[in-house]
Amino acid sequence: MAITRLQQDFAENVTASHSQSARRHIPADESDALVARLKELIGGNVSAFSRQCRIRESLLRKYLAGSQPSTFNIVAMADAGNVTVDWLAAGRLPKTRAELRAALQGSGAARPKINTEALAAIIEGTLRVSGSAPASAVAEHCAQVYNDMLERRLITPEGIGPGDLDTAA
Repeated sequence: MAITRLQQDFAENVTASHSQSARRHIPADESDALVARLKELIGGNVSAFSRQCRIRESLLRKYLAGSQPSTFNIVAMADAGNVTVDWLAAGRLPKTRAELRAALQGSGAARPKINTEALAAIIEGTLRVSGSAPASAVAEHCAQVYNDMLERRLITPEGIGPGDLDTAA
């Protein structure tokens, strides 16, 4: 099977360190920063980390040389290193899961209460008229309708709201 020009460019420009041209599918700073974060995560013992995350040592060494890991392998490495996928892949804080838990607990963020009866009715009505729409489109629509009903005060998380049904249309 012949390799297209697009496939060839993609294979040649995997990372900033491999690229000779301005055409890259990831920015140079992100490519090189991923390698730095990976080195930090692995520490000095690639072999031990390889066993811990169940990724071949030779593949980890390719990642350390600048090859891009698959999403599956990023998740495996983040799990093994007890860091967030966001930090490993993009450098976004918080770095560790413990920091993430502490931030969530410290922020007082609680799970929002959902009016499940209203949401069920919205989903049921949407499914009746949606035909074979993709699940993501149905979910997006249901979320928009639910949030709109909350904003108009037609519903509350606890039940029916004091909103005026005449203004709902």
